[in-house]
Order: sequence, then C-alpha cells, then structure tokens
Amino acid sequence: MSVNTDFEFVSYTDESMLPDIQRLVSADLSEPYSVFVYRYFLHQWPQLCICVYNLDSSTKHRKEMIAVIVCKAEDEGGKLKFVACFRKVEILCAYIAV
Repeated sequence: MSVNTDFEFVSYTDESMLPDIQRLVSADLSEPYSVFVYRYFLHQWPQLCICVYNLDSSTKHRKEMIAVIVCKAEDEGGKLKFVACFRKVEILCAYIAV
C-alpha cells in the first residue's frame, strides 16, 4: 500500500491557523460562529483539532489547509463524549457524538 505524502496532518498550534479553520468550518453554516467560539474549542482542546494541509509535491511546503476536524471531549457521567465538526473542501459539515 502506498501512502500519499502530499498531505500533512497537524494539531492546532497557534492563531495563525484560525482564519483557515474559520473559512472551512463556516462555509456551510447559515450563521457564522463568533471568533470566540472557535477560540474556546481550540484553546480548550488543541490536540483534538486536526488540520490537513495540501503540500507542494516538489518542495513539500504547505500550500493550503484543505480539511479540519474541530473536536471537544466531555465527561458525561463517567463516559467520555466527543463532539466533532469535520469540514473538507466540497463535503458538508457533520457532527459526530460517540
């Protein structure tokens, strides 16, 4: 099995990623979220925000963010509940609870 190396998966690291995350997530929302909503999720659970970048095939430098998963984790009576918003170019946002 070959692995496509033209993508890079990274966790949220800083505010420089926020505009791309907002662009991807808000593309299909009827009302945009406030920047403070994004910051709440990203600062509380940065390790649960996964960003996917398209890489230049020759230089391997990041070209653009093409997908994102923004997630939170909560303890509900001893059970861990994850809520995620997934957004990829040309795919609708989906909320997943486990």
